[in-house]
Amino acid sequence: MRIALVPATAGDYEFARETYYATMRWIIERLFGWNQAEQDASFGSQFRVDDARLIMVDGQRAGWIQTQHGESSVTLHQFYVVPPL
Repeated sequence: MRIALVPATAGDYEFARETYYATMRWIIERLFGWNQAEQDASFGSQFRVDDARLIMVDGQRAGWIQTQHGESSVTLHQFYVVPPL
């Protein structure tokens, strides 16, 4: 098994959004109720393609992370893995 992190591109936005929804929808629904327009806007305001990396497993997208680099630190903002089918 080969695992790699590769920079995300604008074309990966939909994959990142759908992975986020697949992993987080259950808890968002329970806590706040699901409003698609609100979730689309919220995700759009949080996802930063320049800070995102795809998690690749054997050449296939398996998830994504988003980090922010400081002077002497790296902060993990988001980390999502595609749920099993």
